Amino acid sequence: MDFQKPRFNDITITSQAEYEALCAQAEIQVRPVKHFAQEETWYMGADYWPEQWAELTREQRCEHVIGVAYIKHLYTRPRPAKRAPKPVEVVRCDCGHDVPRRMQMNASMGTSCPRCYDRMSD
Repeated sequence: MDFQKPRFNDITITSQAEYEALCAQAEIQVRPVKHFAQEETWYMGADYWPEQWAELTREQRCEHVIGVAYIKHLYTRPRPAKRAPKPVEVVRCDCGHDVPRRMQMNASMGTSCPRCYDRMSD
């Protein structure tokens, strides 16, 4: 009999239905999400030596491997895509400088950049 500990990356669960199907295939009990919240440290922190892994029953090994994969599904959410920054609209002021639109100022002699505002206000 082969008692090698499986790598946890071998199983990927992306939905509740996949978890239930794996449990049915392995003939183990389907656990509610509450169970994993209570036992999370056991599933995520347990690292067995080969001798310890060999002492576990088949059900315990299946439950551990499938449970770890299910916890990864529950707690790993895809990150939202980053929005591209809006392009900066550059305008030419009456003073002759190019500035972003939000920095353009109205002076008595026309539009100006912040640097030329005092000169254009006279």
